[in-house]
Amino acid sequence: MSAISTILTSCPDLQYMLDDVWTAGEMIGADERMPFAQFMCSPENRQGITTAISPGGGKVRNVQVVYMQRKTEDLLNTNQPNPNCGVGEDPGDLSTTYTLNTDVNIQSDGFALDASMLEDVCRDNGRLFTELMQREMDVLRRGVATEIATQAVALSGGWADLFTPGNAVGNVNASNQFVIQTVTSGVMSTTGWNSAYNAAVDSGFGTPAMFVGTTIREYYQKSLAGCCNTNGLDIRALFDLYGFAVMHDMRIQKALGAGTYLSGANEGLVVKPGALQLVQYTRSPWKGSFGMPAEASNYYHGVISDPMTCFEYDVTMQDNCGAIKVNLTWTGKVIGLPNDMFATGDIYEGITGVAQILATNT
Repeated sequence: MSAISTILTSCPDLQYMLDDVWTAGEMIGADERMPFAQFMCSPENRQGITTAISPGGGKVRNVQVVYMQRKTEDLLNTNQPNPNCGVGEDPGDLSTTYTLNTDVNIQSDGFALDASMLEDVCRDNGRLFTELMQREMDVLRRGVATEIATQAVALSGGWADLFTPGNAVGNVNASNQFVIQTVTSGVMSTTGWNSAYNAAVDSGFGTPAMFVGTTIREYYQKSLAGCCNTNGLDIRALFDLYGFAVMHDMRIQKALGAGTYLSGANEGLVVKPGALQLVQYTRSPWKGSFGMPAEASNYYHGVISDPMTCFEYDVTMQDNCGAIKVNLTWTGKVIGLPNDMFATGDIYEGITGVAQILATNT
């Protein structure tokens, strides 16, 4: 019997063991906060498009989304015949195609085991293997969280055409950031909270989630006791209590700061639930459609889910004459709403449900 078979016999349900470790609060990396990743995986954000693009079975999917822009008010006429048998102009449909490139992925460097290593440890094979898998999952989870934060910031759109262009408080600057103020002459401002929320609502964001840098986080912590979720675990409760959720995410902060954490301290990302979706792809299921096993005496290729998030990884295990090699691979991307959802001249022109804020203090 191969070493892989021995491990799988000792641990017939690795996914169950990982889930159990997570529930017990003992998973490696469980103390690192990544609220944006958890928001992306939350029921409040996930929409049907996710399953439409990546249904599994190892197939690459290109999905064309067809939509119709709403009409602008300048197309209305007054004092017209009624009934009016004239025919209006057909604006036609618009479309955007989403494609997932399965050659773009993130992979752990993996780990290796041999028979002598298994003999020298006190833990049983199943427990040792689970711990090693946790470590691989931890580093890959962090890498995926960083990647999707960077992609989300790159999908930032604009604000409603209701605000004056400029750098003053209440304006939208040249970087499409809505400017708020948290401190005036050393005194905490009483308007920053309301202005950020009102700008999001006026721009059609509904019940927005805000992922902010340290400066804005401290402002909200002082202005509303208990307002701010630091780990993103109960997003629904924040929505219900305050009408929107405010969370600090160090990866979003770094992405807003063009790769520098401190540069993003005064910035934030406002997201309408459902505006961003996480598309994932797993390669291993393709064998099942041909009736081929994913497991052999010296090889295993399957899918494992991250209990902390909704991330799914391809796991590859190989036994080469008693030397076991294991790695995990994540393939996916963040997709956003089309930037032409609204027509030219519409007050929502350029809005994608994702926009940035900037705190400027005097």
